[in-house]
Amino acid sequence: AARAYSATISRNPPEPALGKGWLTTALATAESQPMRFSIAQRLVDYYRGRKRYELAIGLVDSIRRQFTGDTRKKLDALRAKVWAEHVAWQKEVAAKQAAARQAQKKAYLKYLRRRLALAKQMNEPKNVAELEAAIKKLEEESEAEQK
Repeated sequence: AARAYSATISRNPPEPALGKGWLTTALATAESQPMRFSIAQRLVDYYRGRKRYELAIGLVDSIRRQFTGDTRKKLDALRAKVWAEHVAWQKEVAAKQAAARQAQKKAYLKYLRRRLALAKQMNEPKNVAELEAAIKKLEEESEAEQK
C-alpha cells in the first residue's frame, strides 16, 4: 500500500493509476482481513473516482468470500454504497442525455420554422407543406416524450 501511495504522488499532479498495480499486488498478498479490506477499499475508491462502478462491484464480489464477520459486513456496506452511486450516476447520465435530445429537437424545430418562413416568402407551396408536416411530426414527438 505504501508503494501504491508513493507511485501515486510521484507525479505532479498526482496520478492514482500509477498506484493501482501496487494495490492489486498488495491485495493478493495481504495476510489480515483488515489490511485486505483497507486495500480493497482503496481500489474501489480508484474505480469510483473514474465512474467505473461495474469494476468496483466486480472486485467486491470477487473477494467477498475471503472475509468473515464484521469485515464482511463492512464490505457488503461498501458494495451497497457503490451500487447506490452507480444507480444515481446512471439516472444523472440518462437525464443529461434526455435534456440533450430535447435541446437538439428544439434547435431543429427552430431551423425548420425559419425554413418554413422562407418557403412562405418565396411562395413555394410544396416546400411549405413538407416543412409544416415535418414540424407537426416533431412537435408531436416532443409532446409524447414529455408525458
